[in-house]
Amino acid sequence: MRIAKIVYDPPGYDAEGEYVQLQNAGAAVNVWVRSGADTATDLFWGKDAAVWNNDGDTATLKTAAGAVVDTCAYGANGVGEVACLP
Repeated sequence: MRIAKIVYDPPGYDAEGEYVQLQNAGAAVNVWVRSGADTATDLFWGKDAAVWNNDGDTATLKTAAGAVVDTCAYGANGVGEVACLP
């Protein structure tokens, strides 16, 4: 499992459009900040406010035991999203 992409400054209200995309062997799931109904490809945190800083932040993916699996850091790039995989 890897962090593939972070959309940290989407058009409109950030909390509605922010998400992190995780990939494993080509399959992907989007983890949205906002509330919604979970599906096979979209999971929802249920937050009411944006969580990703628009000027830079770091996402860390951990196992249930707390071991770090992957990280992705970004700075403001004027695009509002960052690709984390090469």
